[in-house]
Amino acid sequence: LRAALDGYNRDAFPELWAEVQADIGDALYVVSDRAGGIAGNLREAIAAYAASQGVYTRADHPLAWARAEHSIGSAYADWGRLVGDRALIATGRDHVRAAWDVYKADSGKYDAQFAAELAALDQALANMS
Repeated sequence: LRAALDGYNRDAFPELWAEVQADIGDALYVVSDRAGGIAGNLREAIAAYAASQGVYTRADHPLAWARAEHSIGSAYADWGRLVGDRALIATGRDHVRAAWDVYKADSGKYDAQFAAELAALDQALANMS
């Protein structure tokens, strides 16, 4: 996927570039999950998702931004669980919550999913206290 960026620079093809960044984030996240959690891959996934948000801003592309924001939150939370770091889980929760705010404004059809995810993160945080 990184080779795909050679043909799509951010200035000439911003939305394609951002889409590839998000795809790179997804690939790194999946690799980390299948390998039993690799913190380095999660850090790189977070960076790729965040890069996509440089184009997919909350103001101009709210749903694409929220998708990346949710992915960032999930990656932080998984990283925190992996290394036993409460602050990383809390950071993940904040990102998930920010994504939910956008999805709620759009349709609210994901409310139950987000509520359950936030409850699970709250429980993970409570278990670490």
